[in-house]
Amino acid sequence: MRKFTLLFVAVSYIFIGCSKESSDSFIPYAGNPANDTSWSANPPATAASIKLFEGLAYAPFIDSFDVSGSALLKVNANLDVAIPAACVTNLDGTPIPLSGKVRVEIRHVSKSGDFIRYARPTTTYGKLMESASAFQVKFYNQNQELAFLPGKKLFFTLKDPNPVNNEMVYFGNTAPQLPFPIGTNPFFTWVQAIDSSFITPFVHHDTAGVVTKGYQLFAGKINWITAQLFIDSTLPKTNITATLPPNFTNNNTALFAVVKQQKIVVQLNGDLASRSFFAPNIPVGSPVVLVSLSLIGNQYYLGFKEITATQNIISIVNPAARTKSEINTFLDGL
Repeated sequence: MRKFTLLFVAVSYIFIGCSKESSDSFIPYAGNPANDTSWSANPPATAASIKLFEGLAYAPFIDSFDVSGSALLKVNANLDVAIPAACVTNLDGTPIPLSGKVRVEIRHVSKSGDFIRYARPTTTYGKLMESASAFQVKFYNQNQELAFLPGKKLFFTLKDPNPVNNEMVYFGNTAPQLPFPIGTNPFFTWVQAIDSSFITPFVHHDTAGVVTKGYQLFAGKINWITAQLFIDSTLPKTNITATLPPNFTNNNTALFAVVKQQKIVVQLNGDLASRSFFAPNIPVGSPVVLVSLSLIGNQYYLGFKEITATQNIISIVNPAARTKSEINTFLDGL
C-alpha cells in the first residue's frame, strides 16, 4: 500500500508539472499587451503605432542666433541653412522683442531609413515621390514655439553628388483633408508649395578645381520641408499587401515599403477588414524592402523582408524583438 501511495504521489507531481508547462505555453492572461489582437478603423494619435517613432528620433541640430540679425548655420557636412533677420513671431501673431536669442532646431532627413524613423513617407496623397532630402525647422523663444513670418525665406544649401532637374518644394501636412485617396496616410502627407518657394540644382567649381554639386532651396514656411519629384507615371503599378502575426496590428505596428535604388518610402495602410497592410502605386518589377516597426508594451519589434513587386503580391513579415539601438542601426543602413 505504501509503495502504491508513493507511486501515486510521484505520478501526480509529474502530471502537475506537465500541466503547468502546458498552461505557461498556451493559456494567455488578461492585460498582457502581447495578447491584444484588436485592429482599428482609424488608430488614435495615442496608438503605439504612432507613438513609437518618438522613441526612435535622433536629437536635432540645435543652435541660437540674435533675432534681429541673420544667421548662417552649418548643420552637417552636407547642409547649410541661412536664416533671415527678424523672421519669427509668436504663434498668435504678436511680435517678439527684436533683441535676445532665438533657439533653432533642425533635423535633416537624408536616407530612406530617416524617412521611416520620422514617419515621413515620400508620398503625396498616395502618389509616389522620389526625395532629394527633407528638413524639419523649428524656432523657440524661451521654450515657446514661434511662427515664421510671411514673406521671409529660409535658404538651404544641400550638397548632393547627383542633383537632378524638376525637383519641387513640398511642405508637410499633419492634417490631410478628407476624403483621402486610397493609400493616403491619415496622419501625414506632403503638399506642393504654392508660394514662391523653389529649388534649383547647382554645380560649383572652386579655384582649386574642386567641384561641388547639390541644390539651393528657398522655403517660405518652416516645420517639415522637402524637395522631391514624381516618379515616372507611365510605369505599370501594383498593390503590395503584407500580413503579420495576429498580435501585430495597426494599433501597435507601422509598416513601410522602401523602393531600392530610388529614395522612395511608402507607408502601408492598415486595413481593418482584412487585418493586413497595403500600399498602392508600387512600380511593377521594383525591388522592395518591407520594414515593420512595432511597440508592444515596452518592447520594440523589427521585421523586414526583401521582395520584388509583382501584380497584387501578398507577403508575410515576421517581426522579432529588438532594442531601439538595433532598430536605429538597421534604419541607418537602408
